[in-house]
Amino acid sequence: MLRGAMPYACNVIQSTGAVRPGWRRPGPRVSSGSRSWSPGGRTGARFCPRCRGGNNEIPSCVNLLMRRLRLLVVLVALGPAMLFRGATTVLASCAVTPELATAISDAPAAFIGTVTSTDYAGRVATVQVEDIWRGSVMASVQVVGTPDLNAGATSVDRYYAVGQTYLFIPFAGGGNRFQDNNCTLTQAYSAGLATFRPSNAVGPPAAPSGSPAAAPPPAAETTSKPLLVVGGGLIVLIIVMLLGIAQRRRHATTSAGR
Repeated sequence: MLRGAMPYACNVIQSTGAVRPGWRRPGPRVSSGSRSWSPGGRTGARFCPRCRGGNNEIPSCVNLLMRRLRLLVVLVALGPAMLFRGATTVLASCAVTPELATAISDAPAAFIGTVTSTDYAGRVATVQVEDIWRGSVMASVQVVGTPDLNAGATSVDRYYAVGQTYLFIPFAGGGNRFQDNNCTLTQAYSAGLATFRPSNAVGPPAAPSGSPAAAPPPAAETTSKPLLVVGGGLIVLIIVMLLGIAQRRRHATTSAGR
């Protein structure tokens, strides 16, 4: 390439051909056959305000862009954490976890129950008790799985899922309210845990006083007849609808043939 020739020169040439103060004249014109071109570009075209010092400023421009790109990446990475930062987090720690059999015998209560509803983002559960292994437990209890309900979260919070059955081993409480956390051996119930059921377990909770006894399930003969009647009615309705659709299509075909 000829001396002074740059593909994108930072030059601005007036229509008279004079060079504006502070700018360089584009490189010499080079002929190629019937065409000619100027390495600095056409007169008055292609100029970069930030490149007035020539190509020597291109590396600094690239460095500036890279620094801004790195800053953007950091902001994108930290943005969600800053936007969705919750309330104050309380730190806590767990002691050494005992064996399951020891934890059941030392706990103020141990029972199996199914979570029917939750509160405080899943940290408080309303539980329908099914089997009492130890302690005084009512048929419906509330289990609090956090040491601080006013905190947004703590490091020992336990979260409960609606519909899940657990073996609850709280560390405090009684009656219809118990205190639990993630340090206890409360866990989702499985058939394998039945081997840890104490021989002197209380069993299912007693029905609340004054509540009516559960009605026996209806006999199979009583429920089968209405189902047959409803099913037969649906079948007849479907047949009538199909006949109507077929009749309309036949009428439409006849009219089109005429």
